Amino acid sequence: MIRKYFGYEFKEAAKVPLMFFLISIFASINFGIFISMSNKQSMPFLYTLISSVLIGVSLGAVNIGTFAINLKRYWNTIYSEQGYFTHTLPIDTRVIYWSKVISATIWSLIAALVSLIDMFIIIYISNDLVLEDIAYIFKHFGEVNERAQAFFGTSLIGMVLWMGIAAIITSICGYIMIFLAMAFGNLANKRKKALGTVIFIGFYIVIMNVANSVASKIDPSRTGYIDGYKYYGVDVPTVALFVIVLTSVFGAIFYIINRYLIRHKLNI
Repeated sequence: MIRKYFGYEFKEAAKVPLMFFLISIFASINFGIFISMSNKQSMPFLYTLISSVLIGVSLGAVNIGTFAINLKRYWNTIYSEQGYFTHTLPIDTRVIYWSKVISATIWSLIAALVSLIDMFIIIYISNDLVLEDIAYIFKHFGEVNERAQAFFGTSLIGMVLWMGIAAIITSICGYIMIFLAMAFGNLANKRKKALGTVIFIGFYIVIMNVANSVASKIDPSRTGYIDGYKYYGVDVPTVALFVIVLTSVFGAIFYIINRYLIRHKLNI
């Protein structure tokens, strides 16, 4: 039953985001063609500016739309009238909760990946030299990798892995924080969503202050700094590990509080 519910949730959450992704890829192809043609016009700057705005709107719609859908699905399942029928299923509330968190995280990361693909499509179509740049990287991968390791403290593959793990943990903990804000909002009799939004902003401010305070204790040479005219790169493993540990601690705290509110205050 648990496995079936996870699969059901993932498939149900896919319907609208997939439509967003297809539209954004189609739009990126057209934007790339438009930019390529505008470079040959008498006013390339104006055309490029218009294209940039449209691209920003398209990418924003993909990510924000996916994010909003994930929140709406969680709200409807847990707190709306639809939630009454969901809670009659022979599964624990934790299964429903984590299926929402994991599904939302996966689709948010896919949305981010689609955005990167969109950017690559646009650059590929509008810039004839991009293939030469990619070919150069593969041809001189060893040299490029050594430079990256000296600058970022890890290889290109290591950098991608560290950043990927940090992105996954951050996304999971971010949704846990938002779901906790929703739980606090539902403690009120009126304006529940408004209260939840205010509490979320408060959580965000607290986390940023704590992060800045802790980050100030880290050796600047590991977080990137400028000495005269020379820039020293970020030690990616150190920064990624800092983000992973900090967000994991806050995520665990938020989950425990959320679990308490749902069971003992909201009686769900």
